Amino acid sequence: MTLRGTTDTNLRLLRAYAQRGWLVVYVLRRGYGQSDGPIPVAVTRCDGSPPTVQEFFDADANDLEAVLTHIGQREDADTDRIMALGVSGGGAAVVALGARNISGLRIIINLSGARPRAATLRTTSD
Repeated sequence: MTLRGTTDTNLRLLRAYAQRGWLVVYVLRRGYGQSDGPIPVAVTRCDGSPPTVQEFFDADANDLEAVLTHIGQREDADTDRIMALGVSGGGAAVVALGARNISGLRIIINLSGARPRAATLRTTSD
């Protein structure tokens, strides 16, 4: 799973996992590309007032968990062997997803996970 748009590099990675027997699902963050929007938490604050960075990651993890629930209804989905891979903001989102101890989620891969540029940290009130 990733939160960025499709690129040739992403497609090669997805195909490689599919060729090894994984059911591959590509998740695009709400508000990006042609996905349904809006971004759940577009602006965060680092002074502890809402919305926080934690709320930002939790909103993305909520979406990823909903995808897992939906895909889990497929007959060809092995819900005992789930891997979540995220890049940049997606990396942070899969870490937040992994903190939920979801049954069957065995592997979390965070590639350069960080706060996406779409979120703006603010240290003072507006």
